[in-house]
Amino acid sequence: MFSRLGSIWLPCVPILKGSLRGQTFESDTDVVHTIDDWYEQLDEQFLMYGIKALAHCWEKYVTLGGDYVEKL
Repeated sequence: MFSRLGSIWLPCVPILKGSLRGQTFESDTDVVHTIDDWYEQLDEQFLMYGIKALAHCWEKYVTLGGDYVEKL
């Protein structure tokens, strides 16, 4: 799981990546618990902004016929 976490999940969430930087984990379960804790501490406005940004990206993707990739 950790390789998938690094190659897929972390580039999608730069703030989470920064929060995890420098930490080591004994197991996949430790990673999941740490991420769960991180999400629980987020402000509701932060989450709403993310949902709105996702909708904006989806609209661009559909409008461009799937030829849209946003660089992080």
